[in-house]
Amino acid sequence: MTSAWGTAPGGPGPGHDQAAPAPRPYGQSFSSWQPHNTPPPRPASTTAGRAVGIAGVAVGVLLGPLGVALGIISYLQARRGNGPAGYGIAAMIVGALSTLMLTLFILAATAASLSTVSPDQRPEGAGSGSQVPIGSMTVGECALEVTGGEPVVTLIDCAEWHQAEVYSQADLGDGPYPGEDAVARASEAVCVDAANELIPPGVDVSDLAVATVVPDAAAWDQGVTYARCVALDVTGRNMAGSLVEGTLHTR
Repeated sequence: MTSAWGTAPGGPGPGHDQAAPAPRPYGQSFSSWQPHNTPPPRPASTTAGRAVGIAGVAVGVLLGPLGVALGIISYLQARRGNGPAGYGIAAMIVGALSTLMLTLFILAATAASLSTVSPDQRPEGAGSGSQVPIGSMTVGECALEVTGGEPVVTLIDCAEWHQAEVYSQADLGDGPYPGEDAVARASEAVCVDAANELIPPGVDVSDLAVATVVPDAAAWDQGVTYARCVALDVTGRNMAGSLVEGTLHTR
């Protein structure tokens, strides 16, 4: 009797007949015991995903999110085709950096629209639903949304979902106009401290930023020696309630 390995127990020797080897399964190689129809290893490719990756790098400089998408496609093509994945990774990095720069530009443009206090430009009797220059908003008023480069906002009841609220005023002293940078630094420090004191416990402020509406030299000479502090949700209209009244909550 032969064993499963094709040799009788005790092996061949004197007094024993040579056992016949067990037949190998049909369709398998004698050298590797792999099926004859197993495809050979796929050779490395230098073109899989390369064209899409190069395009993604070029596009990502101007259109960041599209560059990231092309980079992902290039990476997946390279993986399937056993090609270099560097082109796709480069496109994703360039696209991500471009997207970050675009986001910072939008935020900077938004901050620029909060530049000058202008109380004299406020329409008489303006209330909820009125459009006013953001520099004319007073403490406790809320704006539906703030668009970069657009100094006019729509006032709204703070109980409704909104993007910004003027929550404090920072007095900057008197004397000659100290300059744009000095005014910005002084008002920012006061506004951040005021925000920390007014934020209700447990409110998620991860998407909130402190912006300032500061006087320029002309406004300063007219007696506007204060800045307005603005709580701004950088993601959109996701604030409700009032920071001033202690009822603020976010979504």
